[in-house]
Amino acid sequence: MSHASRHWTLWGSSVVILALIVWAIVAATGSSVEPKAVFVDVDLTVNAADPSERIRGAVSAGVTIIEYSDFQCPYCKMAAPVMNQVLAAYPNDVRLVFRNFPLRRNHLQAQLAAQAAEAAAAQGKYFEMHDRLFDRQEEWSGNVAARKAFISYAQELGLDVEQFKADMDSKGVKDKIDNDYASGVAAGVQGTPSFFVNGKRLENIQGYETFVQVIDAELARLREVGEATINAGGEDAEGVGAEAPSDDE
Repeated sequence: MSHASRHWTLWGSSVVILALIVWAIVAATGSSVEPKAVFVDVDLTVNAADPSERIRGAVSAGVTIIEYSDFQCPYCKMAAPVMNQVLAAYPNDVRLVFRNFPLRRNHLQAQLAAQAAEAAAAQGKYFEMHDRLFDRQEEWSGNVAARKAFISYAQELGLDVEQFKADMDSKGVKDKIDNDYASGVAAGVQGTPSFFVNGKRLENIQGYETFVQVIDAELARLREVGEATINAGGEDAEGVGAEAPSDDE
């Protein structure tokens, strides 16, 4: 490894360590600011049949979490296991929609990392690459040879490497990332990770418990909507949570 590569790798590791320390302090001390969900006047409806959406969890779940994320962001790396915990706790009620929001000015390898994940998606291995990118963030973050690392991950996943390399640099992949980014900007995303639950932006997130609080409230709301619909003689409102709630809720 060159001197420059070692320098950037060490710098990237230092950032991750610092972020973990900050996260630990916040988790230990808590916050006097209550978490809340704020409605966003943007259409964040998810079409589960759209092959460009990256969905994890119950595809037809009533609660949809949209995450705008940057693979090079240390806080996004820390959010990944929290999302796994949420999906494990709500296997039938929650789905996660992962969207790219690379902070290109600050994270020089974030765009290429997103391209690597989308290239893996072309061969049915999006979340396998997603997990590797976060698990091994210290290996490639700040590393000018990040492309080689991504290609090695593709080999480990058993992908057609030549196709992977072609897809990684394709216009279609870059357009997908740009579309994700544009939808995030329209929704007011300014940093990563940013989360929306059924069209509401989460603020003052304090870890897993914040998601439990918001999800339970949303599931209760959906039950009330379903019961009211049945009592009115209509059909059950199953799946209504996939759409953004109205302003007067």
